[in-house]
Amino acid sequence: MKPGNQRYIITIKNWDRLQQKMARSHREWIRLNTSLLHDPEVMCMRLESRWLWIAVLLHAGCVGPVFKLSPSDARVMFKLRRNADFQPLVDQGFIELSPMTDRQDRQKGQTRQTKKSSKMTVVAKVSNGAAKKSERFDEFWKVWPKKEDKKNARKKWEAMNLDPVADKIIENVNFRLENDVQWKRGYIKNPVTFLNGERWNDEMIQTVGARGEETYAERTARAVSNIEGEAAGEPTDQGEGRGSPI
Repeated sequence: MKPGNQRYIITIKNWDRLQQKMARSHREWIRLNTSLLHDPEVMCMRLESRWLWIAVLLHAGCVGPVFKLSPSDARVMFKLRRNADFQPLVDQGFIELSPMTDRQDRQKGQTRQTKKSSKMTVVAKVSNGAAKKSERFDEFWKVWPKKEDKKNARKKWEAMNLDPVADKIIENVNFRLENDVQWKRGYIKNPVTFLNGERWNDEMIQTVGARGEETYAERTARAVSNIEGEAAGEPTDQGEGRGSPI
C-alpha cells in the first residue's frame, strides 16, 4: 500500500472540551471562531498544518470525533496541495492516529460489497415483482373486444396489481360479450376506464332471451317482418299480446 493511501483511524482528543468551547446549539456542528487563531499551540504550526487542523475539525463536526481517513483522501477532500501530513497534529496533542491494517481494510471492503450485493438483490426482487404484475394482462387483452390504448391499459393493470383477480375479470368480459345488451350494441368502454372503475363488479343490462323473452335483435327482426307482411297483405303477430314491435 502506498504511503498516501494508508488509512488511519483518527480520534479528536478533548472532543468534549472542543464541543463546549466551539459549539452552542447543535452538537453535531463545530462553531469555529477567531479564538482558534490566537491559540499558541495552533499558531506554532506551519500554515498548511493549521488549515489541516481546521479542516479536520470541520469534518469531525459532520461525522463525529472518530473517523477513517488517508492522506490522499484528505488532500482531495480538503483541497490541499499535497497529501496530508497528520504528524504535526499528533505532536501538538490534537489527534490520535492509529494505522488501519490490511485486514481491517479488506473487512471494510467485504462489508461494502455485501451491502452492495444485498441492495442489488432487493432491486432484482422488486424488478421481478413488477414484471409479475402484468403476467396475465395479455390474457385479458386477448379477450377484450375494443383493442385501443393498450400501453396505458397495461400500465393501469400493473399499477392496480390485477393479476390476482385476472380470472374474475376475464370471466366477466366473456360473460358480457354474450349477455350484456350495451356491449352487444357496441357501447363498450375504453379498457383503461373499465379497469380503473373496476367495472367487472358492476351490474349489467342483461339480454332477456334466456328467460324466454325476445332480445332487442329479435324484436327488430320481427318488426321488419311485420312491415313486410303488411305490405303483402298478410296478418301480423301484433294481435298476440306482444304490444309494440319495438
